[in-house]
Amino acid sequence: MPFNVVDHELFVSLKETADDLIDGITEAIFDEGFNLKHEPKYNEMITEPLSRNRNAMLSKLYEMANLDRKA
Repeated sequence: MPFNVVDHELFVSLKETADDLIDGITEAIFDEGFNLKHEPKYNEMITEPLSRNRNAMLSKLYEMANLDRKA
């Protein structure tokens, strides 16, 4: 059953952002070359991508909210 969404373009954009984040974190977790117990590496591979993606998603939502106000 497909999702009913108000703005399909926004939905696709947010979904792609989330998918990329999940793929990156999954790769970092299962790649034995990354020592995630080392805090700087954990921050680089997990914390920073989470923060960047959260900001990107919020920016897209605020942009949409601002477009709605102008309309």
